[in-house]
Amino acid sequence: MHNALFPLGRIVASEHAPEHMELGNSYEVQYILNHIRCGSLKKKQTVRSWLENYNIPVEDQFFIKWNEALFKIVTTIQKYDGKDGVTERVMDMMWSTIFSSLYSDYHTHQDFYQQFESNISKLLGVFDSLDKMF
Repeated sequence: MHNALFPLGRIVASEHAPEHMELGNSYEVQYILNHIRCGSLKKKQTVRSWLENYNIPVEDQFFIKWNEALFKIVTTIQKYDGKDGVTERVMDMMWSTIFSSLYSDYHTHQDFYQQFESNISKLLGVFDSLDKMF
């Protein structure tokens, strides 16, 4: 198995600060070319043609949604970690919910993307309810 993106890296760029990133805002996927230490440098390829070779869309909506979710998760964790009334047990429960939503609450016989969107929606709903508790 290999990483189809290598030697490319990618980031999500936004005019918004991470704490103001919202699902549905417009974001731009930017690509970074890492230093290539193997193979021949004779052949030139565009980012678009490289991605097309592996059926990866240039504007990968899943990648954007994944990063939007991560921004929300990170800012929520930062907001509540160490806050009065938020115990270590509450933080552990938050981490368990995050892990389950991102990595383990999926069924292989169902569409991954629909499950991901549902899991993130539920997770962010739980995060929204924390404001009422703390």
